[in-house]
Amino acid sequence: MPLTDEKNWRDCAFVPPAKAAAILGYSVSTVRSLLFDEGLRAVRLARGGPMFVTVESLIELIDGAEPVSKAELTRIARNTENHHAVSLVLIQGGRK
Repeated sequence: MPLTDEKNWRDCAFVPPAKAAAILGYSVSTVRSLLFDEGLRAVRLARGGPMFVTVESLIELIDGAEPVSKAELTRIARNTENHHAVSLVLIQGGRK
């Protein structure tokens, strides 16, 4: 399996969980949660071998993400300027 880098991961069939986490900007633990919750799919090339995340499921998750509205961005910016903590929620599978 060829090594993946930032530019060609979409050309691969699968990536290691750590690479999937880097692509999504999440922790490996969050990627494992997404695998468990069926937001992502995984394969093993050999019984008992390492697990890989399918690039197809990564792309589906990314494509299913909802854009953040200007109104929401403005609200977040105002709260940040006023030094209020803003909690961000992980949206699994592109929908909450």
